[in-house]
Amino acid sequence: MDMPPLSFEQAREIMVDGQLRPNKVSDERLLEAARALRREDFLPPEQQPFAYIDEDVPLTPLAPNRVLMEPLVLARLIQALEAVRGERFLVIGAGTGYGAALLARASGARVTAL
Repeated sequence: MDMPPLSFEQAREIMVDGQLRPNKVSDERLLEAARALRREDFLPPEQQPFAYIDEDVPLTPLAPNRVLMEPLVLARLIQALEAVRGERFLVIGAGTGYGAALLARASGARVTAL
């Protein structure tokens, strides 16, 4: 029996509940931000089907030799920052901006991305 493909919304829920939450990402603000932020919107159309895999996603041809960092590693890095509303962050080499957007949404910090 063939299974219908997952929607991006279903894949996002699985990412949060199957990749992040079981692997020590416990900041509820970050988990809610990961649920709300459409990771696929930060990828070129041909890479969007890979938005929620637990691996780095190449950004070629948009940015050769660059990747969108895998969800678990990115979430754990952001959680380790313990960012709070009003703090300011500068993200250099922000790629498509997903990490900066996730940081800003989860913490309320002011984030500038280059």
